[in-house]
Amino acid sequence: MRSYVILLFIVSCCQISFGQIDLVAKFKAHKFPCDSGVTSLEANICSGVKRDYADSLLNHLYNKIIRSLDKEIREAKKEISAEQSKKDSGTESKENIKFLLKEIQRNQRLRISIIKSQKEWIKVRDYNAEVIRISCEGATSCTSMENQSLLDDTLERIKILESFYEFP
Repeated sequence: MRSYVILLFIVSCCQISFGQIDLVAKFKAHKFPCDSGVTSLEANICSGVKRDYADSLLNHLYNKIIRSLDKEIREAKKEISAEQSKKDSGTESKENIKFLLKEIQRNQRLRISIIKSQKEWIKVRDYNAEVIRISCEGATSCTSMENQSLLDDTLERIKILESFYEFP
């Protein structure tokens, strides 16, 4: 048991140190106390808890991506200001400013695209859940089925966002 705890600690440290944590794996490894429920009501409640947890992971990732892009934009603007304040701005300085301006534009476009993509994904996710809700109307586990649809879509979105953007 002790070696298992040590191994788990080492894996966690490695994930943190490299800055990359597979959030879907984190979700799957999470132990939900409600998993032992047996009634439809308990299953419905538990599916909502799982959906909310996955949604919190997604929101954290999304906000981390946006904050990271904002930080890169701010840092590039500071570098441009520093380059422009130099008295002897030669060809190298001008090339560096051009490069930084392109990076700022790229990061701004990327930020806008991720925001648009997220808004559109929310619409699709909600329509998917509506299809499930309509198709299972009246069933005692309908809420659970709808929550599972939302959960599946959320975990898939996490994978997509993780593939779009690697943190520096």
